[in-house]
Amino acid sequence: NDLRTTNGGNTMGKKQLTPEEQVTRWEHIRAIENLVGKMTYYGIHCWDEKIWEEMWAKKAEDITLGFNNGYYKGAEAISGYYKASAELMKLRTEVVKAANPDQFEGKTVEEIFGAGSLDVNNFTTPIVELAEDMQTAKGLWYFMRGNTNYDETGIATYHQWGWMGIDFIYEDGAWKIWHLINAEDLNFRAGTTWVEKAEPLPVLPEYAAIADFKFPEPNVPAEVYEHWHDRRKNVDFPGVPQPYASFADTFTYGL
Repeated sequence: NDLRTTNGGNTMGKKQLTPEEQVTRWEHIRAIENLVGKMTYYGIHCWDEKIWEEMWAKKAEDITLGFNNGYYKGAEAISGYYKASAELMKLRTEVVKAANPDQFEGKTVEEIFGAGSLDVNNFTTPIVELAEDMQTAKGLWYFMRGNTNYDETGIATYHQWGWMGIDFIYEDGAWKIWHLINAEDLNFRAGTTWVEKAEPLPVLPEYAAIADFKFPEPNVPAEVYEHWHDRRKNVDFPGVPQPYASFADTFTYGL
């Protein structure tokens, strides 16, 4: 069954929805799915700061962005994460331009921003539940990400698979991200196996400056989720959305 029909269909609890109410709820669910789809588009174009500016809630105080190793909590930490991601891409572009002067002669960093990057984050198996009060919603996706970028070894591709759970909040007439967790199962370099640790690639002098970039660590460090290995327990995380009345009646993808 498509779990979205449980809370988006013509019944909700014991209340029978009118056709107008049903259409309204489905329009909200479609807006949420479009928001997540747009994240992929922005990611491919290296528009990390636009994700923060356009998609995140700005009035909720407890916003969180989670990864396997902890959470970025609050506007300062989360905006700092996206800003750092954009700064890293600018550095990569500068290094690539300097290392390939013949290919980029006469081009500015802005004109070739993101050269060599192809970060495709495909989302599958959507489960979206809209609260009965339509003030919040929950969504869960599995992502299969192919991330190609320059690092200190030159161009490299990594496969990154896992769960993305999001709590959404309705803010100023639009759906926004409130809590987001990326629970990554796999992160391995293309051409290597999932099980064995890959041998490090040699550092190329012309790209070595990329290794000096210091990405901000989560301001709430924690062992949130374990990467897959051949002895990892199968854990129920981050949790499947279920129909709920208001956010007080459900779990959170935040802290």
